This record gives sequence, C-alpha cells and structure tokens, in this order.
Amino acid sequence: MRFAAQSSQNLFLAALFLTAGTHVGAALSLSALFIASLLPSLLFALPSGALVDRLGAAKGLMLGAGIRLATVGAAAAFVPGPRWGWVAMFVFSTGSQLFSPAEMSMVRSLSRRSSGSIHSVLVALQYGGQAFGVLVLAPICYYGGGSRLMFGTAFVGTAVVAATSLIVSWGLRGTPASFAQPARAAFRFRPVARLYLRDARTRYALVALSLKVIVLRAIVVTLPLYVRHDIGLGFGGLVVLAVPAIVGCAIGLFWAARTVNGDSAVDVMRLSMAGMAVATFALGALAYALLAATNNSRLDPIEDFGKSFNMVLVVGLPVAFLLGLSMSGILVSGRVALTEAAPISQQARVWAVQMVLTEALIVVPVVLVGVMAEMAGARSTLTAIGALVGAALLLLELPALLRRRSTTSPVPLPVVVPAEV
Repeated sequence: MRFAAQSSQNLFLAALFLTAGTHVGAALSLSALFIASLLPSLLFALPSGALVDRLGAAKGLMLGAGIRLATVGAAAAFVPGPRWGWVAMFVFSTGSQLFSPAEMSMVRSLSRRSSGSIHSVLVALQYGGQAFGVLVLAPICYYGGGSRLMFGTAFVGTAVVAATSLIVSWGLRGTPASFAQPARAAFRFRPVARLYLRDARTRYALVALSLKVIVLRAIVVTLPLYVRHDIGLGFGGLVVLAVPAIVGCAIGLFWAARTVNGDSAVDVMRLSMAGMAVATFALGALAYALLAATNNSRLDPIEDFGKSFNMVLVVGLPVAFLLGLSMSGILVSGRVALTEAAPISQQARVWAVQMVLTEALIVVPVVLVGVMAEMAGARSTLTAIGALVGAALLLLELPALLRRRSTTSPVPLPVVVPAEV
C-alpha cells in the first residue's frame, strides 16, 4: 500500500503540474497548485487527525483512500485544465489529511515490540515509490499517451491503494487500529499539547523532523547552483553526488532498523542531527578551507594534490554519504519516537499536530533559503543552514547539560565550629 500510494501520488502530481505548466498563464496556475496543496494541511490536518481517532485508524485510512480515489478518478475522466487543476489538488490533499495520519497510526498495531524496523521498511518503500512514480512511470506515460495516460495510470495505482487499505484494515481488526474513541475525547487537543510540552522525545522529534525538511529543501534549492558554479561539473555533478547519498540513505535505513527503538530514538536523532549539521556546513565552508590551504601551502605534495583533484568534489562525496545516512536516521528515529510516545488513543492527533507544526516551522526558513541563495550564493546558504542545525541541537541538549552540571557540582562541606572548653 505504501509503495503504490507514493508512486501513484507522485504520478498524479506530476500530471497536474505538467498540465498547469504547459498552458497560457503557467506561473499563475503553478502557484495555485502549490497553494492548493498547502491549504488543506493548514485548515484540515487537526480536525482530520481528530476524526481518525474518532473513527479508528482503519476506517480513517479507508475514508482517506476513498477520497483520493474519487479525486484521481474524476481527473482521469475529465483531465482538468489549468483553471481546474487546483481543485483536484485541493481535494486530493484534503483526503491525504485523513490518509497520512491513519497510515502512521497503524504502525503500533503492526509491531508488537519496537516500531523501528516497520518505520525503516515504510521509509524505504516511500523513497522507492516516489522514485518509481517520477522517474519511471511519469516518462513512460507521458511519451506513451500524454497527461491523459498519466492520470489514468495514477487512477489504477490509487485503486490498488484503496483495495489494499481494505485488506489491511480487515487484517488489523481487533487491534488498536480498529478502536474508535468517544467524540468528547477524540476532538480534544489539550492532552496532545501536554504530551509535546512534557515529553522530551516528542519535542526532539518535532525539531529534528522539521530541520530535516529544511535541510532537504535547502539542498534542492541550492544544489543546481552549487554544482554549476562551485563544482563545475554540470548535470554530471548531480549524478556523482547522488550515488553516495543513495548509498548512505540505504545504510542509514538498515542501521535504523536494527538499532532504533523507543529508548534509543533520542540518541539516534542526536547523532543524526550532528552528522547533518557537519555535512551541511562542510558543503559550504570546509571544501573551500581545504582549497585555500592547498593553494597557499608551500609543501609540494599538498600543492600538487590540490591541483590534481577538485577539492570541492573530494569533500562533496563523503558529505553526500553523510547527508543520506543522517537524514534516514532522523526520519526513522523521529517517527519511532512519536509512535512510541503517543498513547494509542491519541496517535492520529499527535501525527496531525506534527505535520501542521512542521509546515509552520519551515515556511520562513525555506523562503529565506531561496532569497539567500540568489543574493549570497550556495556556499553561504549551506553554511548558514549548517549553523542553524548545530544551534538547534545545542538548544535541545541545553536542559540535559544543565541538569548534568547541577548534579555533578561539588557539595560544600559543612563548617564545623569547635565547641568551647
């Protein structure tokens, strides 16, 4: 279900953006699509999470899959033009507000022990489905029949998702995924807010997952400029850097599947955030420090090495590996922390709050990344993002450091006054 959902969703979105971008007024139509994809998450995520808790994750999953299937079916039948594409995007995204938290809420019913292995498999299927939808299905369908075939194939994939959601929901009957909460309890968000305020794992996961999205989008924005101007390899540079990143991602998923559980999630997030900060900062600063050192060195071997190799690329390959490793670790450990910390009765609302807060936290940084990349260049932007991740990690660790310092501070000895004789 996860693989089919990701591949068909990305194919459907590619068809919508293709339709909007190839007509008159493409800029306005594309902007409308972006807004239509964002608004439902801001307007309906919280009530949708509450509705999933009210119905039970199994029924919420089927309802969300049904809305998405109806939307893609209507698009396949009528092929929305640029004026109506935003409507299809809005309704599809509205269905996703039910489908996504319900899907994540079912992990507790799939795993009797730790959810680390389940989340690792789901992330691998997510990445694989996204790549299959965009890199395989979209080109084949486009050259085979244009946008109509793209919408039709997306409908078939979404139908598979809807059918599989029925099978999964039936197979999990009698588990927490089928438990419905009373309306009075399901639509209360005070317990969820209390969980985020009092549980360190949830706060850590919220910040880590948000920073992961910020770094990923910053790299997407700056990478073409970085490869073209700083590495000088053109499109081949993207391919060269993609290989170690994919390898690092795969190893990170394997590592997380074997090590991450409710107790170790924070430790993995801490290590992954540190790795992501070092990698991002290295892309922006370290390579050029090494380049300056080799150019100004008076030692012939060091100078010859700097002339023989592209120092930016030499640093970029291990950095790309570290980024893939760190992002996989953050994604799995953050999701495990939320899954293990949230009570069964609050699972969907906890995931809905995380999605809303993540979208709210990343808006300003992502806008600033685009502006800064144009004004200051890719290197300065990546350096600033690395510093941001490092500062956030220090703030998250500050309470623990202060507690550790207070417990290890020497206790003053009592002053003994001798008694008079």
